[in-house]
Amino acid sequence: MTTALSPRHARAAPSGVARSLGVRMLMATTAVAAAVALGVAASGATYAFLNASRSTGGGTITAGTATLSVTTPLALPTTALYPGAKVAAAAVVQNTGDVPLVVRAAGLTRTSASTAFSQALVIRIGVVSSIAACTTSSTTTWSGTFAAATTTDLPLTLAKQASGVLCVIAELPTTAPDASKGLAGTTFTVNIDGRQP
Repeated sequence: MTTALSPRHARAAPSGVARSLGVRMLMATTAVAAAVALGVAASGATYAFLNASRSTGGGTITAGTATLSVTTPLALPTTALYPGAKVAAAAVVQNTGDVPLVVRAAGLTRTSASTAFSQALVIRIGVVSSIAACTTSSTTTWSGTFAAATTTDLPLTLAKQASGVLCVIAELPTTAPDASKGLAGTTFTVNIDGRQP
C-alpha cells in the first residue's frame, strides 16, 4: 500500500532549519563569485605581464677576416731524384687575419707538363718546430700525388698573428717506373689554406 502526502498534509520546516539552509546557499554563492573574480583578476594580470615590452640599445656586429700568408716561401732543392731519393724544404705560414685558423693541405697544382716522372712523385707535408728541423726524415701527416691529393687538416692551429713551420718532402718512390728516368723536372704548387676551428 502506497501513501502519498499532499501539500496540505506536509509539515512546514522549522524556521531555524530554513534560515540555516539560506545562509549556506548564500555562502556558497559568495564563494563561487569570489573564485570567478579571483580567476578573472589573475588572468588579467598574467596577460598584461606576457605582453610587456622594453627597448634595448643598438649593438654593432663586425665580421672577422681569415687570412693565411706564406712569409717564407717553399724552395725545394733542385737535386736530381732517383728511385728512393727525397728532398725537403720548409715554408713558414702566418695567420694574418682576425680569427684562429686550422691549417690545411689543400692539394697540389702541377705547373709543368705531365710526365712519367711527375706522375710518380709523392709529396708529403708535416709540421715542424723550426726551419732547421725540416729534413727528409721529418714526420709527415699528409701525402698526395698529382693524381690524388685530398684536402686534409694538418696538426697546426694558428691564433691571429701566429706563425707555424711546414716541412714539405718530395719523394720519388722505389716503385717509380723506368720511364721516369732522365726526364725534365716538374714544377708545382703546394696549396695550403685555413679554416676556422
